[in-house]
Amino acid sequence: MLVACLSPWRALPDVGTGAGALELEAFLSSATYDDDGVPDVSRAVVLQRQTLRGRLDLGVGERLALRLHAPMIRAVAIDAATADAKSVVAMGDVGAGLGLLVVDDALQVVIRADVTAPLYTAQPSRQGRQPDDDGAPGPLPAVGDGQADASASVVVGAAFPFDGFFWGELGYRLRTGGITDAVFGRGVLSAAALGGRLWPRWRHAFAFSLDAASDRPEVIGQSVAETGPGVAVRLDDVADGLSLEIDAVVRVRGRNAAGGTAMMTGIMYVF
Repeated sequence: MLVACLSPWRALPDVGTGAGALELEAFLSSATYDDDGVPDVSRAVVLQRQTLRGRLDLGVGERLALRLHAPMIRAVAIDAATADAKSVVAMGDVGAGLGLLVVDDALQVVIRADVTAPLYTAQPSRQGRQPDDDGAPGPLPAVGDGQADASASVVVGAAFPFDGFFWGELGYRLRTGGITDAVFGRGVLSAAALGGRLWPRWRHAFAFSLDAASDRPEVIGQSVAETGPGVAVRLDDVADGLSLEIDAVVRVRGRNAAGGTAMMTGIMYVF
């Protein structure tokens, strides 16, 4: 959801309006959550990941909006004992989706449908491959799961009586490869400060992967819970609708996933 600088807040942009963003995220792992969700801080490999992501939300019809996103990822795996580093740079999972505003009152409700597809090669176990090998897992860090996904979700949000808003999303992700489906959610709580020039916020997100089905071989997907503060700084003196965004995220729980922290910064333009 692209919501910074929208006041009064709206769940979706109107026809012919929208918002675009370019953001940079840096993630550093500090632990690995195993299949039981137990963190292991004595890791043999340290994972670093930088993601440059472009996003666009555009109103394309009455109560209908299109969303596009595409990331470029640099992942580095560093051997903690030898300091030997292996890195890979690749496009990540690109996505497209539609949002339909079904309730437009004090409380706004949006139904979403999204698809993502990989522009890289990876094993279902999330292990990376060498670019020129025969498909066996290699030492390169993975940039994703290597399969197409489809998801459906419901977004509920509203503006506060003062300058502020909240929104929350809950959905189901259908994974088309050999990884289990997942339930996911995310949300934002934000209020204006300094006359609307600053918008401090708190973000939270989770994904819970289902257990493997008994009638077919599947790898249990990643489960994570992340939370952290952020702020959007309006730059109307530079250009109307322009803002700077800064966020910090801590991965507080996980399963089959790396735990750690991330810092994100980006520029958003609302038009």
